[in-house]
Amino acid sequence: MKNRSAILLLFSANIISGFAQGITMIAIPWYFVNMVREASLFGVIYGGVTFATLFWGLYTGTLIDKYNRKNIFMITSLCGGIILVISSGVGYFSGQIPLFFAGLVFAATFLIYSIHYPTLYAFAHEISEPKDYARITSLIEIMGQTTNMISGALATILLAGGTGEGMGGEWLVEIFPFAARRWELHEVFLLDGITYILAIGLIAFIRFKPIAVRKPESGTIWERFITGYNFLKKYPLILIFGTSSFSVFVTIMIVGYQVVPLYIDKWLGRGADVFAASEIFFAGGAVLAGIVTTTLFRGRSAVIAVIIMSVVAALTYFAGSLNSYVPLFYFLYFILGLSNASVRIMRITHLFHLIPNYIFGRTGGVFGVINLILRFSFIGLFSLPLFAENKNVIFSFPILGLFILFSIIPLMLFYGKLNSFKPPQSEQGKDDYESGMQV
Repeated sequence: MKNRSAILLLFSANIISGFAQGITMIAIPWYFVNMVREASLFGVIYGGVTFATLFWGLYTGTLIDKYNRKNIFMITSLCGGIILVISSGVGYFSGQIPLFFAGLVFAATFLIYSIHYPTLYAFAHEISEPKDYARITSLIEIMGQTTNMISGALATILLAGGTGEGMGGEWLVEIFPFAARRWELHEVFLLDGITYILAIGLIAFIRFKPIAVRKPESGTIWERFITGYNFLKKYPLILIFGTSSFSVFVTIMIVGYQVVPLYIDKWLGRGADVFAASEIFFAGGAVLAGIVTTTLFRGRSAVIAVIIMSVVAALTYFAGSLNSYVPLFYFLYFILGLSNASVRIMRITHLFHLIPNYIFGRTGGVFGVINLILRFSFIGLFSLPLFAENKNVIFSFPILGLFILFSIIPLMLFYGKLNSFKPPQSEQGKDDYESGMQV
């Protein structure tokens, strides 16, 4: 494998920064929903951040294609580290994290996440060979989700305390002495800020030789974004596949930050330990997907793989609306993690083959904007007081399940054309992209 050391350093930095980031993104929603009882306020914050990300998404794709992707990682990590350390300092000084700073950290982390993973995929695409695409996307999923699993386990301990109920216990204190008590939010923020700084150190050592050639891009942000849109317009089958295969991920971003905290609190009647532990099971399913997906669907098209696993995700949501038992919730969340990661692996691997690297960021920006519009719609819907009252949160699950089923209809309608579509091969310029297949 070419650029092996660069890929290993990239993955290592991603693991380190994602480790504490995972704890933070578990702690903040729970802080709003359970600790200060401001579920509706968090819904407003989440909706506002998502709306801002709509415009941020227009910009990120152009940044990813124009600038050195290594430098993008370093700058975003530096910004995240500064914000977290300052917010942590406010918490240490005042004795608690004000709601403003909790919302600020959530917004900053969310915006960093919005550019982090598109950059990670584009960078991995740039420095890896086509024969390694499936392997690379699987490794990204395995390493990222393993990190989420560990951070979820530590979130369980830190939010509930080592001697707390659920997955905590006296034996955990012997292994993790720092978990003998429940951590405050500002302490979690400091841990997260330190990991960003460590990630910068690793990224600085990355040396690589690009395999995919990128040409310098000129023009305004809007003009560069339109270049990505025009590429997808020229190849509508790529647009159909990229958009329809996004539906499971759209729901995951809603469920993880907005629905599940309410579901656990209102429907299951449980606490932070169950919320954090659920992330372990979700990540466990995703890790399994990273190991078995390419083998399970070997010899089959990415389209059929996405359809099958999307249906599995939809059925999982329907089952979740009927469940009231914590162990079954863990199992369903495990299956949801498995199906989401399987779709992501097959989707990204297929897009690696379909889209040239020089325009990968901008096409991803188009997909991201569509994703954000859909997410914003669901956030607005589920932020209505109706869903926070009594046990009404349970109605969100069948809504999300139906959304997935409707989203994959285009994949089934154009299944034959999607399977026979031969993508453009040249990555040296734009002149070869003149004969795309039309729907």
